[in-house]
Amino acid sequence: MVNEQGNLSIDSENIFPIIKKWLYSDHDIFIRELVSNGCDAITKLKQDLNLPASIRDFGVDEKTFMDKLDELVELAYDDQCTGANPVYPLMDEIKQIYIDAYHGVV
Repeated sequence: MVNEQGNLSIDSENIFPIIKKWLYSDHDIFIRELVSNGCDAITKLKQDLNLPASIRDFGVDEKTFMDKLDELVELAYDDQCTGANPVYPLMDEIKQIYIDAYHGVV
């Protein structure tokens, strides 16, 4: 067996294509893993900072939340950043995201 030595240099700007090409055969699997790892990191950070896991855990009671929900949905829908999403969300989808966030599903 021949022992070869050399140098390998990788810049952070090109690391994702390298990981994707050599570790993942399917683009969708790569994206799912990337999102999953990002979610895990955010969850760990929230725990490390002792942040509540849901809107309810912040002390917002359900009646107050439900009374303000439609207003929150409308504000989120009209927000300038919403239009920058690759897919424009429906108001019902935004509402479900808020409900999930209230209960700690997201």
